Formats: sequence, C-alpha cells, structure tokens
Amino acid sequence: MSSTPPLNGASRPPSRRTVLAGAAWSVPAIVAVTASPAAAASHQLVLTFERTSYAGPICETIDEVVATATMDGTPQAGVAVTVTLSDGYTFAGGATTATGTSDGNGRFAVPTIDVPNSGKSGTAAATASGATAGTTTLRSAYALFLSTANGALSMPAVFPDIPSTATPVGGYGLFVDGTDLWYVDRIIASGVSGVRANRSDTREYWSYFANGVATSSVGSNGTVIATETFSRVPATAEVGGSYGVFLDRNARQLWYRNTVWENSVSAVTAYTCFSNGARFDYACYAVQPPGGNTVFTLQRWKNGTGTGTFDNTTAPRDSVFERVPNLLSSGNGARLDWSDSTIAHNVTGVSGSLIVDWTEAISSYIESGVATSRHSADTVWTFPAVPASAKAVGSWATFLDGNDLWFNNAVAKTNVVSAVGDSFTSSGDSHISVIKKGC
Repeated sequence: MSSTPPLNGASRPPSRRTVLAGAAWSVPAIVAVTASPAAAASHQLVLTFERTSYAGPICETIDEVVATATMDGTPQAGVAVTVTLSDGYTFAGGATTATGTSDGNGRFAVPTIDVPNSGKSGTAAATASGATAGTTTLRSAYALFLSTANGALSMPAVFPDIPSTATPVGGYGLFVDGTDLWYVDRIIASGVSGVRANRSDTREYWSYFANGVATSSVGSNGTVIATETFSRVPATAEVGGSYGVFLDRNARQLWYRNTVWENSVSAVTAYTCFSNGARFDYACYAVQPPGGNTVFTLQRWKNGTGTGTFDNTTAPRDSVFERVPNLLSSGNGARLDWSDSTIAHNVTGVSGSLIVDWTEAISSYIESGVATSRHSADTVWTFPAVPASAKAVGSWATFLDGNDLWFNNAVAKTNVVSAVGDSFTSSGDSHISVIKKGC
C-alpha cells in the first residue's frame, strides 16, 4: 500500500504585511481587479445530471435519474425541465419525453426509464427555456448482482461493461467470458480456465489457471486485494474451489497452494470464508487408497495453515460432493448428508454455501418435488410455489427454473440465463450473481 505524500512545493498565501505593502504602491491595480467584467456572475441557467451515466438491467428499468437546475452554482426552484430520451429508451407508455419542475433544491426526479431489448446505449438530454442543456448516457446491463435481506431483494448492482455471453462464477462482479475473467468493469486476467469463486461477507475469493499457472485471488466489491500464483501445481490439475485448492486427477494428488497435501484423492470441493479478520479455506475430499475404503475428509486452513480435520464416516461410499464442503449426495439423489447427519431424501438440484465456518451452511434443493432450504442440519424452509423442475443456485430460497429466477416463493427475475449465489447469515441473507438475456 502507498500513500500520497504532502505537497512540499505548494505556494503559500502572502502575509498581511506583504499585502499591505503591495497595496501602498498598487492602488490602481486593485481598482482594476474589482471592476473586471470577467469576474462578474454569468447568470446563466445550467442543467446537468447528477451522474455522467446511468445503467439498468436489460428489459427492466433505470431509476433514480435526477436532473438539476443551477445558476452560478445556486439551485434554482420552479424551472420547467424537459428530458428527452434516445435509442429506444422510453418512459411509461413508450413516451420519449417527460417534463417536470425542479424542487427547492433545484432537482427534478426523472420518471422511471424503460431499458430496451437492443443492448445499445442511449442518451437523456435535459432542456429548459434559456438554459444550457445537460446530457447523460443511458446503458443496459446483462450482468447483475442481487442482495437479499430479511427475505426481500434489494435494487440490483449492474455491470454494463460485462458481455452478454459471460457466465457468473460467484462473488460480486466476477464473470467469465470465454477465457477472459471480468471483475465488475474490467478484464483482470486472460487465458483463464476452471474459474471457481465464492463470496463471504464483503470479500470474493477465486481460483483459476491463467495460461497454465494455478492462481488464487481475493478482492472486495471490484478491487483486487491480493493475488498468489502456485508454480508447482501441475498445469493439468483442476481447480478444487475458491482459494488455493487444486486436484491433479492424473497423480491423484490434492494440492493446497504449492504443497501436495494428500495422496490417493479422487474428488474435492472447496469454499472460503472470511471471519474475524482471517481467511478460512475449507476442502472436503475423498481419499481412496488402493484396496482400501473411501474416506471423506474435511480439512480447514486458517490464513494458509492447516488447523483441523474431520472424517465423515457415515456418508455412503458412492457420495458425490455438492458445491460446499461437507454437503454430499448419494444414490443419485436418494440421500443428502450434511456433516455426519442425513438431512433429506429424494433430492435434485442441490447447491449451497458456507456461512462463517465448517459447522454452518445453507443448503438448497428440491426434495420430493418441493423447493427447500436448510440451515445446517436444523431449520428448514419450504417454497411450494417453486416448480419441481427448478435447481438451487447456492443461496437461501433461490432457485432457477428455465429462465425464471425464483426467490422466496416468487419469481424475482425473468430472462435469466445463469445464476450463482452465496448466503452469509444463518437467516439466509444472500448475494446472487446473474446473467440475463434480452426479452
């Protein structure tokens, strides 16, 4: 980290003595300054928008657009402002103009704008009699980030730079388009493969191969905090989860960062949590020694150091890992286990997320045709309105059926292509990344 040094060479204002000395010999100059026409106020009414651009989800709306009227920096009330839209952006009913009056703060709250199906950018222009016009850019977004709290969705964050062909991988603003990894508004890596990610609290953790080099990163809300590369991990390995976990299936070796952690490993899934200022990496893996029985092991690392293991001795030997460690399904969905407890039977479409450690998770699935979410092995919620054909996307009460994204027993978004979610509290507060398509 670096900080900006103080400006050592900045000029200082003259002392009172200097000013008075100058005034004694330069009275005509003072008169000339006070009478200069250039210093006079312009008295020009100026219209601007509060932002240089606004964006909304494709085929949805842009809200909170505000035009302002000022004169010499002072807000002007009572100004009749007309806003005109271009390139398919419209107001309710298809109108392309809307007129209103600025309030006591000089603000005109522009009516909700409908985003077209085209994916193109447009403009909004504000005009008024005798005023300098203002303009702003309107953009549509295929990539969204949804937050939920207390069973309700908030207004989405939108990422208009991310292409419609991208896929969410988990976390805020992380999407893959071909071999490009996007983070909010820019490509942060190219030549990538096997990206896996999750969000915990306000941080994202992700791992991938970049041009054959195993890599893991941590970021927060669009800012990359740190990146590590692991040169010893074979380029033929695959990403096991969110930070530092890789599996070389050819050698049956589990790698953690640059170290072979376990041998005779046939499968793994991993997830990272941020808690009390520390990073916790969790991996659940299957050890199948020659001629021996399969053992499912849960491993924890704190800030890169192994701090504990747990062997699951009750899960059936044909169990497969779901998205998070310690969540295993077996018998082609006949049984779902969390840790050493069986929590459901006859399940499909399973996904989940860890909350703060390996003892707490939100798992979601369809059980005997009913959409269900569960906190670890305890609290259960059901959502009977969700179609039985839906699949969980990872977070509480969130399911994708075709192109409909369901949340808490109602359709939250339509025209959804893909979605990945993470819950971060035991009550199900969640984050969900989405790619939409045109309507």
